[in-house]
Amino acid sequence: MGLQLIWQCGPGYYPELSKRISVAEYPNMRLMDYINDMNSAYGTADLVVSRAGASTCSEIMAVGKASVLIPSPNVAGDHQTKNAEALAEHEAAVLLPEDEIENRFLNIINELINDDKKRNRMSENALKLAKSDAAENIAETIFKIAEEKRNA
Repeated sequence: MGLQLIWQCGPGYYPELSKRISVAEYPNMRLMDYINDMNSAYGTADLVVSRAGASTCSEIMAVGKASVLIPSPNVAGDHQTKNAEALAEHEAAVLLPEDEIENRFLNIINELINDDKKRNRMSENALKLAKSDAAENIAETIFKIAEEKRNA
């Protein structure tokens, strides 16, 4: 069947891209402005290529997906690079700076798509980084602080 691509481009880019990208020319690609069912999208993905926002990185870790993270250079404090570095340091993702896309993107994608063992190892490493009990820990901490304040 070959490589299948789901591309969420965002509502601002969709009108122009949908004019430029023909379904006949790219039958294995689905261009979407927004994905409402991320569970299904992640579930079908062998590899995620994405920006490196905190929520996205958390999702990638929670579902245990190998990823190529391309931090946005236009965010405060370069926090997306720090997010991507955290995953890359644990071999859960490949960090690809935006200014290196033209030179490295295709090689990285080809390597990962053709190396099941590496992708599986990255997926396992991502899952190990996930904090599945984070919400519970935060709530417990809030209750503890509130209790301490009340008793003070």
